[in-house]
Amino acid sequence: MADTTVIFIEKIAHRFGTHNGMTVKEISSGFRYIRDIPSWQTKKIAIYLKELIHSEELYRNLVTIKNADHIIRKINELIPIICYITTRPNNIIPVTKKWLKKHNFPKAPIISRPDDLELNRRGKWKARVLEYLHPEVHSIIDDDPEILEYLSKDYPGTIYLYNVGKINSRNIKVIPCLTWDDIYREININHLDKLL
Repeated sequence: MADTTVIFIEKIAHRFGTHNGMTVKEISSGFRYIRDIPSWQTKKIAIYLKELIHSEELYRNLVTIKNADHIIRKINELIPIICYITTRPNNIIPVTKKWLKKHNFPKAPIISRPDDLELNRRGKWKARVLEYLHPEVHSIIDDDPEILEYLSKDYPGTIYLYNVGKINSRNIKVIPCLTWDDIYREININHLDKLL
């Protein structure tokens, strides 16, 4: 709903310089994870990234991805939003609640990453939460394909992957969507199929 990775990339590039002279846009489109940017694998950048991840000011000032707020409200009319599952740390949840309210996202509980869980284990954590919540939570919209590495091969839910083209999903039902409009269209189709 907000592209925090791009914000992290912008802030790191501003403070430490870009990777191999690339622009922020080139870095954002060339690397899905900051951990994949070779020249940024330093202790100073790791410490700064941790500061950013725990920065209330950063999250307070995030802008929504174009149409995300509008589309989430439309989805909520079809299928109620049961919860938000986020890898943000617990200290960021109060500001996240205010941000969701400010942008008129549907009200729902937030499930966040435990404080003692390292960020590099986020995909495994989120997969376990999703499996635990099934069937009440039968689908998720996410922008991190890492979750697919950790879901059971027989996971019966649906993953709508935002900003992802093609993906190898094994046996899991994964629907890659490049835009929020694509997500709404796919959810609408799946919802209508279930009603018929």
